[in-house]
Amino acid sequence: MEPFKNVFSAQLVACIADHLQKHVDGFDRGRFEDPVLEELESLELKARAQLVADHVHLALPEEHDERLRILNSMLHPVEDYKADSPSDHDGIRGWGVLPMSMVVGQHGVGDFDGSLSLLAEMTKRFSAEFAVRYFLLDDQARALNIMDGWATDPSQHVRRLVSEGTRPRLPWAMQLPQLIADPSPMLPILEAWSTFVGRWPTISTTLPKTIRTWLRGLARSG
Repeated sequence: MEPFKNVFSAQLVACIADHLQKHVDGFDRGRFEDPVLEELESLELKARAQLVADHVHLALPEEHDERLRILNSMLHPVEDYKADSPSDHDGIRGWGVLPMSMVVGQHGVGDFDGSLSLLAEMTKRFSAEFAVRYFLLDDQARALNIMDGWATDPSQHVRRLVSEGTRPRLPWAMQLPQLIADPSPMLPILEAWSTFVGRWPTISTTLPKTIRTWLRGLARSG
């Protein structure tokens, strides 16, 4: 069986480069691809994602609005995804979105609202549950005020980001110490989500399950 880390492959790097070339004026493809491919094979999955993220960041212009516009333009038009959905000439989705969301999380807090809006779009192609934590750590009240509206979003992926992105001890992710100490700000948001889901019996039953997962994590945190 092929190693899981190979979801970040030379082919995916080339696809990301294709889309950067479409949208970034003066994009230097060799300057992007060469250092990524030089290191890629020696790295494990998370380090591969970070490597790609670092070089996407370097390839983008400095101006926040333009960076967000370019990243949004690179997304695949098909919103409903599986993790192994392939990126292609139409856009980036599946695992390819992870390093893009890392760029937004690690470098986008300066445009707080715009960056969170982009993460809500990204999460329709691959979960942004790791990237959204940078905003919760920077200003939890402001982030939760925005995420409150996501609890009733038409997209199940955006709704899922509310619970997964705020789980205080999400595996492989940064912990959220404020919510570990005091989870009460999340309770009305989860209640609103649960009420919304209950109105629509056709909505995937995985959504209430993820709320239960959040509450179980809360019990472990206590």
